[in-house]
Amino acid sequence: MAQCDTGRTTVEKVMRDPDFRRGFAEYRAGKAPDFDKERREDWAYERGRQFAAIAPRDMVIVLPRKRQLNPKAVKLFEWSIAFRDILP
Repeated sequence: MAQCDTGRTTVEKVMRDPDFRRGFAEYRAGKAPDFDKERREDWAYERGRQFAAIAPRDMVIVLPRKRQLNPKAVKLFEWSIAFRDILP
């Protein structure tokens, strides 16, 4: 029995999700996970926290001037999924 509905997505869509970026930022700020907070996408939040744990401290998700995803962050996230450091 499935625990929740699942579907296909892309790395880019996950990394653009506000909940992913919130999880990433909260982990980097040293905040404890807030799993009781209502959010649109819990999986994205948790993936953001997981990614923050393995990404270099100076890595940003979005390039500030171009406002696009950091290609190095995208590659690291893809690698992390492929090697099961982050659940797909």
